[in-house]
Amino acid sequence: MSENGLNEREGSHSGIKWWVVALEMGYRCGYAIIPEGHPWHGKDCKDDLGCGQIAVHGGITYSEDLNNEFVVGFDCAHFGDLRDFAIMSEDYKSTFRDFPGMSGAHSMTWGADDVQRECECMCEQIAEAGRVHQKEKELWNRRAPRFKPEETQAMEEAIRTLLDQARYYGPGTVQPGAKAATVLRKMLKEAN
Repeated sequence: MSENGLNEREGSHSGIKWWVVALEMGYRCGYAIIPEGHPWHGKDCKDDLGCGQIAVHGGITYSEDLNNEFVVGFDCAHFGDLRDFAIMSEDYKSTFRDFPGMSGAHSMTWGADDVQRECECMCEQIAEAGRVHQKEKELWNRRAPRFKPEETQAMEEAIRTLLDQARYYGPGTVQPGAKAATVLRKMLKEAN
């Protein structure tokens, strides 16, 4: 994975590949691959309806297509994250010897074990979202056999839009999903 760091560890958890990268400036990052066909595959990390909803240290700060694989990641270079001088290059050590990082009440240096645990947590969330998506897809396919493929695809998109808006705005709120709802109602009426 690493272009500017050292792959410190790598593995697989919940069927998702992960790795820990040690950067020469004294911080670590954690990465995982979101498999093709997963609902978050290819989505921007700032998208709250995609991989942006993964709960990891500092949030997802990286999402990119890398060597034909969609990779997401987080860094441990936030306020309160201290530099690890053991992984720091000599150039950075001379520059930052007197400035370990921005510290606060809960400051810590994120070691390889810490970042690995966070990677495994990220993998569990990715795998669970994939399982839920697959179950929803299977349920949908069992319930809608009388629709043509293009109608089924349009209905899935309409439902996905409604569900995404409901997740974004929260339960019990009225959302601007009128177009999706109208399309869905029309298709259901025509089918019956």
